[in-house]
Amino acid sequence: MHHESRTLIEIEGGAWGGRHSRGGGFLKDAEKYWEATKLGWKIVRWTAPLITIENCENLKEMLENEIID
Repeated sequence: MHHESRTLIEIEGGAWGGRHSRGGGFLKDAEKYWEATKLGWKIVRWTAPLITIENCENLKEMLENEIID
């Protein structure tokens, strides 16, 4: 969570049969994202392979420069 830019960072797991890809879990996640959006939060959704030094540095730069809309 990055409070200054009101950005949430969600690390998605279970893409292959886990909670996030099953009906109930998917629906609850969608509701969570919608509620956050209504409150003015931006959401960055990553999977484990996206967690790299390069991506973290890019996200940090984007947050510092308020590039994320």
